[in-house]
Amino acid sequence: MAQDEFLERELEWDNYYLTSSFMYDAYYERHFAPQGGHYVYVSGVNGAGRDLSAYIQTLIYYHPELAREMLELCLRNQETSGRLFYDFEGYGKRYSVPYRPSDLSLWVLGAATEYIFATRDFGFLQKELPYWPKENGKRGTVLQHLVKAHDYLEHDVGTGSRGLIQLKMSDWNDQMTLLVTKNDPIDFLLTFSGGESLLNTAMACAILPQFSDLLKNAGDSDQAKEVDQFRKRLAKALKKQWLASGWYPRAYSTLGKSFGKKENLSGAAGLGAAQRRTDEQGPAGTAYKKYK
Repeated sequence: MAQDEFLERELEWDNYYLTSSFMYDAYYERHFAPQGGHYVYVSGVNGAGRDLSAYIQTLIYYHPELAREMLELCLRNQETSGRLFYDFEGYGKRYSVPYRPSDLSLWVLGAATEYIFATRDFGFLQKELPYWPKENGKRGTVLQHLVKAHDYLEHDVGTGSRGLIQLKMSDWNDQMTLLVTKNDPIDFLLTFSGGESLLNTAMACAILPQFSDLLKNAGDSDQAKEVDQFRKRLAKALKKQWLASGWYPRAYSTLGKSFGKKENLSGAAGLGAAQRRTDEQGPAGTAYKKYK
């Protein structure tokens, strides 16, 4: 295949600007690539956690040591309940903006699983890291941190009346709770505890089988079984939402409003359709199958 000089130049540029952006956080004692933009330069916060996880997935393949360092930072931001941060700011502070999205566990589980299978760094699972705040002295292994992230997703974020993962204060799309409730203030408040996200559910169906394999590799077959059962319930609920138009709706509000039924909108349909093909044809993901 002929080299693409423009793509090659773009990748070199991307690599340089991502890695040269790294900063050091004195509280967490780790380097990280900041989100930049209005997060840092207007709001003064570092976030969102999902964006850091996305950077990790990129760094795995050409700077694995930086990917691991950022993973440690993400896990050091986890509370003992299993809840992960949306942002961190100042010296060990967070949540000046009371924002509670529902998808953060999924992103960290996906990034950690891909890092370990791709690098074969299975010893990383046994490294002890503090929970936030570190002053409390609570610590756990990386594996324990990841299990807590899964359990928080299953039991605290939880599922709604259709069996789909709840939406809470939005998912990957920070505006989804507003979009699906169509600016109805009553429905907005209710949806925080009863709305559902098709995107979250499709992501879970794609990520949880890989996390289950990681648990089995680590010798925790009981936890792997729980993960498999949760994923099976989600896949069954997700399948019921497939539309004759050829995609999934994006989200549901507590009072029954939907978003994305008439048009393929805002990200869920593509991932959901890919997950539908996965269910029909077996495990998907070229990189995952290669490194598993």
